[in-house]
Amino acid sequence: MLTAVLKFIVDAATMSLVSNNDARFLKFTTIYIQYTISMIRRHSQDQSQFNDDDLRGTFLYLKSSLTYTAKFLNLVLANTSETSPPPPETYNLANFLLDLIISVESHLGSGYAARLVATLKPWLPDLVLALGARHLMKQTSGERTQSTDSDHSELQLPSWTSVLAKIELNERTNISSSEEAERVPEPDKHLSFKKLVGMITLLLKGNSSILDAVGKIFMTVSAVALESEDFGLSLGLLHFVCVKLVGHDHRGWKGLDMMLASLEGIYPEIERQIARPSCSEHGSQKLQKARALLEPIWINYTRESKESPSRMEE
Repeated sequence: MLTAVLKFIVDAATMSLVSNNDARFLKFTTIYIQYTISMIRRHSQDQSQFNDDDLRGTFLYLKSSLTYTAKFLNLVLANTSETSPPPPETYNLANFLLDLIISVESHLGSGYAARLVATLKPWLPDLVLALGARHLMKQTSGERTQSTDSDHSELQLPSWTSVLAKIELNERTNISSSEEAERVPEPDKHLSFKKLVGMITLLLKGNSSILDAVGKIFMTVSAVALESEDFGLSLGLLHFVCVKLVGHDHRGWKGLDMMLASLEGIYPEIERQIARPSCSEHGSQKLQKARALLEPIWINYTRESKESPSRMEE
């Protein structure tokens, strides 16, 4: 029944019978995906009662839901501009779509998740644009890029970023023995999600403006993690940014103004946390590794800022 309602909304939006940017429809779609995630988690506890036909039926339901949602996201984004930005629900919906892939892979298996990723693939540019829309609109409207506490408070921290951080910590080749116990028990648990992230990364590298806007999410979550002393989350995301998304070389950061501005809060906070007498040895090790990732970028950024003081005031 809910899928039929979602299909009706998409069909009506396609024929311009309703406004694509109507926040009510976006909110319904977001709640619908949240409900779907909740049902997957709930029913996974009774997997012994599922037969193959039940799983196939569940997958068809998920596939149609994902397709309609992605198509609706496409319609919304096609009608946005600098003067008519997408509603905040667009960003939230994109995050919950990523959470949906993770939930399917965790509770139904990588096979079903891989098929959903294949279904989502044609709509990936829309997903990426939706993730970056909030900060991209700020960027194009000329708003200040400096990171502030209000940036943190207005951002609903995406839960999928914690999974990404754990994946990154698992993949690090220089994990110390003291960190070994924190490794995720099943390293291959999120193969399909990792593949999806890889495809998203490739798309982001093709457009520096969108890369900056989406990259701002990782920097903001990392900053919030530092403040809450979740150093593993911060290190994992910074490792993703500095190793896979942008790189260590400061030249790769050229033009990523919002991400660079985030360093003004992140790097000093890392040093402050390291200097705290109450900081544990384990936490200090993670912080030092995070600092090592950012240090060459931070040094170059501060040097250029001194040479061009107006940059710090933008």
